Amino acid sequence: MLSLGKSLRSKFPILKRKIRGKRLVYLDNAATTQKPIEVIREIENYYMNTNANVHRGLYKLAEEATSQYESSRERIAKWFDSKAENLVFTRGTTESINLIAKSWGNKYISAGDRVLAPLSEHHSNYVPWQMICEQKGAEFVSLPLLENLRIDRVILEKNLAMGAKVLAFSAQSNVLGNKENVKEICELARKYGVTTIVDGAQIAGHSRFSIQDSGCDFFAFSGHKMFGPMGIGGFVASDEVLNSMPPWQGGGEMISDVKRDSWTAAQSPYKFEAGTPNVVGAIALSKAVDILDEVIESGLEDHVLNLSNYAYEKLKVFESVKFLSKEKPCGAISFWVESIHPHDLATILDQDGIAIRAGHHCAKPLHQYLNVQASVRLSLHAYNDFDDIDDFIDSLKGAFSFLL
Repeated sequence: MLSLGKSLRSKFPILKRKIRGKRLVYLDNAATTQKPIEVIREIENYYMNTNANVHRGLYKLAEEATSQYESSRERIAKWFDSKAENLVFTRGTTESINLIAKSWGNKYISAGDRVLAPLSEHHSNYVPWQMICEQKGAEFVSLPLLENLRIDRVILEKNLAMGAKVLAFSAQSNVLGNKENVKEICELARKYGVTTIVDGAQIAGHSRFSIQDSGCDFFAFSGHKMFGPMGIGGFVASDEVLNSMPPWQGGGEMISDVKRDSWTAAQSPYKFEAGTPNVVGAIALSKAVDILDEVIESGLEDHVLNLSNYAYEKLKVFESVKFLSKEKPCGAISFWVESIHPHDLATILDQDGIAIRAGHHCAKPLHQYLNVQASVRLSLHAYNDFDDIDDFIDSLKGAFSFLL
């Protein structure tokens, strides 16, 4: 078992940095997590000892690289309670959802169909579906929320019953931190024959997620929010679904055969992985999953919940602080301050080494729905502790004394 918080920080080299003479307080984990030394060394080791292109080389380096790459696919797929052949590697959640929309959506969405998505979605689970709806003459339906900003099941079922082709939603909000009951929502969608696409970018870095138990049709994730490197992620879907989808890019790995006048695609998942894959990214992500598994086993969810509650109670003291969420947050806390633009606040906190996010957090429709111009977000992970919150609050007090 690992000790979370301060004792874990030694595994993350960047957290030893000083920012303008102050220790780095990293509170932007919903954007990306920092990387443990084991993951950094995995990348270094690959390039120093194994680097080669995979699958077609007959020499030892290529065989070793291929073995490590495919072993990583198996490890990551197992983490999501799936099989290697059902895991398609991409650059991350955004590319995964675009691939699904361009391949599956282009084949199965027709004029007059309806695509549903809650208005709280990340733009990456919004815009690809808006684009395919525009292309196919389908209707994109932005679903309103309950007062607590969760999916309204009554409105959802009403829209499912009216007829829909797709329901795209997030397992956990990157703005609010709240989690949806994915299994219940997917069961409801299946009742009406609606395909589900789950944006798992946030939940994959905080909780174990079983594709089998959830019942979703597609699950997309990003490695860089799971202690892994940027530029690697993927999606998981069943054999039946993947085999029904056409490739979305041509060349390289996705080819089984090419003739002067025809071509044949490879089997899944390779038919979706054109070109040279991010081999080192997959290998490093496999190592990151090992570490994340241990962190979750050591009590990550309770740790983040305790920190969230502590930060929430500290922030409530300030009358000028207004929260986006109607519930006690878990993992991410988004708020705005009367008379202070979020960008100004974030800039001042940065002078004290406090790294937080300011803006729409790729969820502009949600901010428009709440009539909020922008917000400040702090988001927590395993290496954060109560000292981080205290330093954040002290810096916030200083900013208020200057700006209010």
